[in-house]
Amino acid sequence: MDGRPARHRGAAAGRPRLDPPAPRGGAEWSGIVHSAVERYHAVAVAPYWSQLLAAAHADRTRRALAAADTGTGGLLASLHPEIRWEPPVLSVPCAFDTDLEPAGRGLDLVPTFFWPRPLALLDNAEPERPLVLRYPLARDLAAYRAVWAAAAPAGPDGALAALLGTTRARTLHAAAAPAGTAELARRTGTSPATASHHASVLRAAGLLTTERDGPGVRHALTPMGRALLQDHALPPPSA
Repeated sequence: MDGRPARHRGAAAGRPRLDPPAPRGGAEWSGIVHSAVERYHAVAVAPYWSQLLAAAHADRTRRALAAADTGTGGLLASLHPEIRWEPPVLSVPCAFDTDLEPAGRGLDLVPTFFWPRPLALLDNAEPERPLVLRYPLARDLAAYRAVWAAAAPAGPDGALAALLGTTRARTLHAAAAPAGTAELARRTGTSPATASHHASVLRAAGLLTTERDGPGVRHALTPMGRALLQDHALPPPSA
């Protein structure tokens, strides 16, 4: 006997042996994390990518129109109830209090779906880069459910079709090269009257311009319309 109470010996005897984990190199840990992120993306993001992209497109269009109608102040004040714009001060909720002088760096507005509150990134590695302000696309469960509703049509134009409608999305694509109404109708496989109607809706949304061209008209993308197409052309992350 070693003098210790029996209950201590029993506890020691019954304790499972835990071998230390095998050492892993940085490359191996990186692979494990990368694999876990890919699996998460496949389950939580990839099946809903078209809806998320369509919601982001719609939000960007709405923000651009708000900026045109109410100016920068109106745009900032509309992002989220917790973001306050009291010229010349922009107040954003943070974990600590700090005053920051932008010094001409600018401000990047980034919509996000997976974080429900505003988030300011103030520690960019490069001091000359713009500050980043993330704001939520959805603020309540009803808004989240709207995005998880019926999936966007399948195919490369699914997100744009979910945002604009199939024929209107084709009309926007067709106007990538300026054209008259008859040519838009030919490119989209619709009648001139239908093409003219969709061009009018896109023009009212600030995505197209229409100018007189001799006896007819000429439709062309606005910078916002072209940006919408270019952003849509970016492939989603690999699942």
